[in-house]
Amino acid sequence: LILLKDQFSNRKTLSICATLAWWVIFPLDVIKSRKQASRGIGQSSMAIAKEIYVKHGFVGFYRGFWPGTLRSLFANGLSFYAYKKSKILLQKHL
Repeated sequence: LILLKDQFSNRKTLSICATLAWWVIFPLDVIKSRKQASRGIGQSSMAIAKEIYVKHGFVGFYRGFWPGTLRSLFANGLSFYAYKKSKILLQKHL
C-alpha cells in the first residue's frame, strides 16, 4: 500500500511539474497555432504576437488555457509514468 501511495505521489508531482512548464510555454504555443492557422499568409511570429497583444492584451496569449491545462495534467502525468515504468522494465530485461 505504501508503494502504491509513493507511485501516485510521483505521478502527481510529475504531472504538476509538466503542467507548470506548459504554463510557461503556452503563449508560444498560441503564437505557433496562429501561425499554422494562417496557412502561409507570411506573418512573422513577432507580428502575430503584436497583433494578439494589441487586440486582446496579455490575456490573449492564454486563450484556451484551461482546456490545455486539463489535458496537460493527465497526458503529461501518464507519459512520465509510462516512461518511468518502461525504463524499469527495460533495465530488468536487457
